[in-house]
Amino acid sequence: MQTRRGKGNALACGFAAATGEIIVMLDADGSADPAEIPAFVQVLMDRADFAKGTRFAKGGGSNDLTRLRALGNRLLMCARPPAAVVSRAP
Repeated sequence: MQTRRGKGNALACGFAAATGEIIVMLDADGSADPAEIPAFVQVLMDRADFAKGTRFAKGGGSNDLTRLRALGNRLLMCARPPAAVVSRAP
């Protein structure tokens, strides 16, 4: 049961209630291709701790990305420290 309003709380409550070993989060706006899910699951089955897609990878993109959102995303990408692409469990 969701404890507060908003997408963030809905996700947090859903993750807390999940009982599976792998959780897939996909927005319903059609900006991600569900056909890519098996590739992400395979990375996790190969012992990665985390798998996440990005529109900024080669071949990525988004049909609904306005210039303002694209600029904001680029600025935020520059402001944060680089993240590891794949983290392997010991």
